[in-house]
Amino acid sequence: MKTNYLLLGIITLFSACAQEEFNDPKTGAEIQKNENMLLESDHNAIHFNNTEHFFACYDSLLTKDYDEQLAWSVSRTSNSLLKNADSCTDTIMLSMPKAFQALFNKELEVAINDSILKYDNGKIYLTAINKKGLFPPILCGETNVAPIENEVQTRMQSGDLEFRTIGFSHQYNFKRASSKYKFNYVNELKSYQARVNNIVSEVLGFMVKLEYRGRGSWKEASEPRDISMNIDCGASIFGIAPPITHFTIGKREYKNRQWNLEIPVAKVAYTSQLTRHVWYITISGSISQTISGENETKWTNTY
Repeated sequence: MKTNYLLLGIITLFSACAQEEFNDPKTGAEIQKNENMLLESDHNAIHFNNTEHFFACYDSLLTKDYDEQLAWSVSRTSNSLLKNADSCTDTIMLSMPKAFQALFNKELEVAINDSILKYDNGKIYLTAINKKGLFPPILCGETNVAPIENEVQTRMQSGDLEFRTIGFSHQYNFKRASSKYKFNYVNELKSYQARVNNIVSEVLGFMVKLEYRGRGSWKEASEPRDISMNIDCGASIFGIAPPITHFTIGKREYKNRQWNLEIPVAKVAYTSQLTRHVWYITISGSISQTISGENETKWTNTY
C-alpha cells in the first residue's frame, strides 16, 4: 500500500543580520594547513575551515551509521559529544540527528575558522573570535526539529499492547517479561533544520527507534534489535525551493543493531532568506523490529 503525505505550512524564516555573520579571511593555503587542527578552546572544539566545511561534514556524516559517526567525532576530539551524550542535558540538541551532534564537543562547542560557537537550546551563539570572548555572545544560528504531520490519526489498543499512528509517527507500545519498563517502537519522518550564519540545511530523516519509559519520559533504549525493512520513500517540494538531494532507503537488514536508525530521505540547502515551501511525501513498504532473542517483541509496520 502506498501512502501519500502532504506536509503543509513549512515556512522557514531565518533572519541573518550582517553583524551576526563572521568572515573567513584565511587564504587557501592557510585553510589547507589547518584542515585537521583543533582551534584552541577550553574544551577542544572540532575545527572547521568555514561554514561550508561544517555543513559538508554534516552531509557526509548523515549517510554513515552510528559507529562511523562516533569514530569520526572521537578522532577529532576526546571530548566528543557523541561519546558523552549521557551527560548532555540539552534535550533539543539530543533531538537533532547524531550526524549533527558528532560535530560538537561535550560542551556543545564547535570551532569555525577563528571563532568559537556554542549551542544552547536550539540557538547557536558566537562566543569568541581570535581567542577573545564576546560579551554578550552573538546569535549566529539556530536549529528546529518538526515531525511530519497530516490529518489522519488512528489508535488501536489491546491489553498492554498499543499501536497508533499520529500523522507520520507510527508507534507500538509493549512490555517485556524481563523488564519493569514499558517499551515503544517508533517509525517516523522528521524535518531537521539547521542554520549557521547565512547557510541553512534542511533534512528529511526517517527514524526507526526503540524507546523505554523511565522517570516519566521516553528515552532512547540500547537493547540490540533485529531490523528488516524494504521502504520506498520519495519527497518533492511544491513552491519555490532549491534543488533536492535524494537518498534511498530501500531494502536493509540489521542484526543486533543498537540505538536509533536515522536515514536521510531528502535534503535541501539554501541561504537564510524567507523560504516558503510544501513537502510532498510518498511512502510504501514495511519495517519489522524485534529485540534480539525475544521473538515475542516482533512488530511489523506496513505503509
